[in-house]
Amino acid sequence: MYNARTRWRKGQREDKTKLKYLISKLEKHQYVYFTRANSEETTLEDLFFVHPESIDMLNTFPTVLVMDSTYKTNTYRMPLFEIVGVTSTKMMYSVAFAFLSFEQENNFIWELERLVGLLTSKHNMPKVTVTDRDPALMKVVAEVLPKINHVLCYFHFEKNVKSRCITDSRVNAKPLKEKVVGKDAKEADDDKHYGGMEHRYKRQKLFAELEGYLSRAALGFIDEEFQRSRTFGFAKEDCGCVQMTTFGFPCACILAEKRKKNCLFFWMKYTLIGEG
Repeated sequence: MYNARTRWRKGQREDKTKLKYLISKLEKHQYVYFTRANSEETTLEDLFFVHPESIDMLNTFPTVLVMDSTYKTNTYRMPLFEIVGVTSTKMMYSVAFAFLSFEQENNFIWELERLVGLLTSKHNMPKVTVTDRDPALMKVVAEVLPKINHVLCYFHFEKNVKSRCITDSRVNAKPLKEKVVGKDAKEADDDKHYGGMEHRYKRQKLFAELEGYLSRAALGFIDEEFQRSRTFGFAKEDCGCVQMTTFGFPCACILAEKRKKNCLFFWMKYTLIGEG
């Protein structure tokens, strides 16, 4: 089947190369197209083409444009960049296509300049563009269309968020297990646990059981609350309990009460369900 299709395509193309055959088809169907070649090697770098009816649609509904690239569409491995518009009835239509040699700023600038040249009036410019988080494309949109509002594609945004989310956020609380390592092994293992504990924390009884279990930033948060507890005691109305609410760490009023009772701190470790 694939061999038969390849032979049929070669018969249609005759002695023309694939590029020349594509150009002939664009001319046959009255496409508007622009090419850019490498002056040194005389090879095609970029090809921009648009159907005449798409130009009319663009000038009628230029408000929202969606831009993105797709791949594996040709044997030259050139990305196919597509621009799509949105009508007043929320229907989508194809504006233009472009084969790009690279997805770099220079290529995007050339393409968007060709797109702007299709608009019949400078007062009828696009208002919103939607793209993925391509730094080169985002920068070029801001340069070529400086007054346009740029937003990120919801699909790519949701995909990135889901890839970094923990789907099961339930927690179980359980006491920290007592370490059974010797002093020398414990000191050698300090670097493996968030870079070890700073000397100012090692000297405080408050942090005695936390070494190797909390980061330096977390220890700093607890230490700040401990210092705050010295100023207003254990009055909850003055504390606010922000740290307990947000991080689950003891806030100033709790630390003040513990210090007043001179009791040992019973630290809890929170781990995700399913963790060993």
